[in-house]
Amino acid sequence: MRAGIAPASPPVAPEIVTSALAARSPPARRFGDAMGNNPHIRFSNTTQAGYTLLDISRQHAIAHMYAVDRMRRQATPHRLTRIVHEAGAERLLVD
Repeated sequence: MRAGIAPASPPVAPEIVTSALAARSPPARRFGDAMGNNPHIRFSNTTQAGYTLLDISRQHAIAHMYAVDRMRRQATPHRLTRIVHEAGAERLLVD
């Protein structure tokens, strides 16, 4: 086993990482091939600013991810994806 690499094991929990609308994103190239270099990542969008609405209960955690067309008060959001983790499930559903 290489240092820092865990043996194959079932997932423990989902992690949702989002951007901040109040901060400018760095150039997308800074992140490289995020999904190619990290096979555990199920969704990545490094080119748009946006926000995430979370619906969390004992049965599920659902992340509704949106992007905005511009960084202004009257920005129009559009849906990027929805990520669902059902309680006890080993995999996330991305649609």
